[in-house]
Amino acid sequence: MTPQRRVLLEELKSSLDHPSADELLERVRRRLPRTSLATVYRNMELMASLGLVRKLKGKRGRAHFDGRMEPHHHMRCALCGRFFDLPHEVEGLSIELPGEICGNKVLDWNLEILVECSLCRGGN
Repeated sequence: MTPQRRVLLEELKSSLDHPSADELLERVRRRLPRTSLATVYRNMELMASLGLVRKLKGKRGRAHFDGRMEPHHHMRCALCGRFFDLPHEVEGLSIELPGEICGNKVLDWNLEILVECSLCRGGN
């Protein structure tokens, strides 16, 4: 675990949002000023492939990252592209998938609800 990876992981795990690589870079540079965007992308891709973080596909294919690894689902604003964790009372909905669909083994799945967030609507 390099110092850059450790700081990236700490920043991501301590945040409640789902930052993009650019947003993570801003946060990490407060602690490691010489960090580059390429370093952030390379390390986040590696950590996602190792299952340490979750990579989310945002607006126009822009990657966002989630440090919360327990199973949960997301809402994504169609206007600004922000991600939000689905509230627990909605998480309680039970959706069961079979172990296999059309001959394909189900490894994982997630639910994303497209919303217009309260920030874009001018709310709090």
